[in-house]
Amino acid sequence: MLKRLNNTLIPINIVLASIAIFAGKLSAADSTDSVAESFAAFSRAFQSADIETLDQMLTDDYVHTNTGAPPLNKKAWLRWLESRRADISSGDYVFESYEIEDLEIVLYDSAAVVTGVVHIKGINHKEPFNRRIRFTNLWISAGGVWRRAAFHDAPAS
Repeated sequence: MLKRLNNTLIPINIVLASIAIFAGKLSAADSTDSVAESFAAFSRAFQSADIETLDQMLTDDYVHTNTGAPPLNKKAWLRWLESRRADISSGDYVFESYEIEDLEIVLYDSAAVVTGVVHIKGINHKEPFNRRIRFTNLWISAGGVWRRAAFHDAPAS
């Protein structure tokens, strides 16, 4: 079958293939932007210890692993975050800066691997801290919503 475009006959399969390729590129870009937006929203919620928002942004089988500590499931990590929220509310824990560096997002259909470095400065119970942490996140898309499924970190050099 041929399709007339600007007085030129073009095989319909070429038109359809071009549309599919272009749509795929838009979809991948949109997905990358969508993951980046979800990641940014998660980071903001984490800084304020917004447990309700974070609970909605995690998968039910979430796994959180910090270097040198046993893994936490979703319930245990949110419980830890409750103590952080209390420290933030009392002024015992203060983020002076929270900057993401070297953010990379790699898409795999309905999954994304997000890597980067977070540079955190602040005060924890009157003790200043200044840390750079390399992280890896696994994000899963279900129903058009990106949720964090796994986290791991290590000190960055």
